Amino acid sequence: GFKYSTGDAHTVLVADLQDPPELLIELIDKWLTGEKIIIAERNSRDDPVFSTFFSKVFYFFLRLLVNKNYPKNGFDFFLIDKKITEYFKNSDKDVYFPIHLLTLGFSYSVVRYHRQKRQAGKSQWSFLKKINASLEIFLVYSSFRISKLILYLGLLIFIASLLYSIVLLYFAIFHGYRAAGFVTIFLYITVFFGVFISLIGIISMQIFRVLDRVSKAQEANIDFIEK
Repeated sequence: GFKYSTGDAHTVLVADLQDPPELLIELIDKWLTGEKIIIAERNSRDDPVFSTFFSKVFYFFLRLLVNKNYPKNGFDFFLIDKKITEYFKNSDKDVYFPIHLLTLGFSYSVVRYHRQKRQAGKSQWSFLKKINASLEIFLVYSSFRISKLILYLGLLIFIASLLYSIVLLYFAIFHGYRAAGFVTIFLYITVFFGVFISLIGIISMQIFRVLDRVSKAQEANIDFIEK
């Protein structure tokens, strides 16, 4: 849709109409004042209890691992200027529009509303699809923070095993304690495992930085073409 649309502004509206189409008037009014991005943030929702609970958990981790400023109740409905649309046309095919929109670095306005109850039909958004989508989103958009967590985990394992080695060495020197072969092998494995995990974290962070620079270069190219 973004690829073939030719309007001065574009919007995304889910087909089940739980996001009220009449809200578009308010979004357009803000766009006419010069705003380039206007998001419709959900204040509350009339969804089943299980869906509401899953959404709260998802958005909690999304704010924790991806973007701390992401709306607490999320959003799917938004309106963007055609200049912003260019960033979607040239983005990765696995992009998740709401998150990608907030990672572009532009300022945005917020319109709050109540998400209505579904009036007809049954959602095709099954629990399994939600889990798969959540995993893909966290893998794509929280790569840097996950890499940091991997690095910290490796360092923690390495430091813990190193301290344990020092304790054993102390008892061996001053108390004549002789560690069994199993303990020695366990320490060797743990130390090298900690180093290995730390290296994976460092490599992951470097890969993420390369991809981030490529992405910024692509965005700069878009700006140059527009000018």
